[in-house]
Amino acid sequence: MKFTLHRKPDSKAQKIPFPAMQIAGLADAEALVLRAEEGCILLARDSLSTREIVKVIAFLDEIVTSMAEQLAKKSGEMASLQEEGDPLDVFDEDEIETLEDFGINLEGLRMLLAMEDDGDE
Repeated sequence: MKFTLHRKPDSKAQKIPFPAMQIAGLADAEALVLRAEEGCILLARDSLSTREIVKVIAFLDEIVTSMAEQLAKKSGEMASLQEEGDPLDVFDEDEIETLEDFGINLEGLRMLLAMEDDGDE
């Protein structure tokens, strides 16, 4: 099951909804292990049964598959932008050199121009 938590980032009080803890079978757990990585938190009992381990692995596999599909879609969209031609082609060489002299990152500029072009369509 998926829950969306709406929170106030400036508040230090963080709570996990009790129904989520019940569905996960953690509502009565006295000790939990929290693993954190940028953008993700995993909360589980310190010791899982074999059955729970198998279920967690299958659950994580579903999440990884979903994330990989999202990444594949986003990377495909970005690659298709580059296939349409270089957005910098509309500028002459002197203009490009001037931008470089100002320290403009040309790869980033290409992406910005491509995003603008998509917005215009």
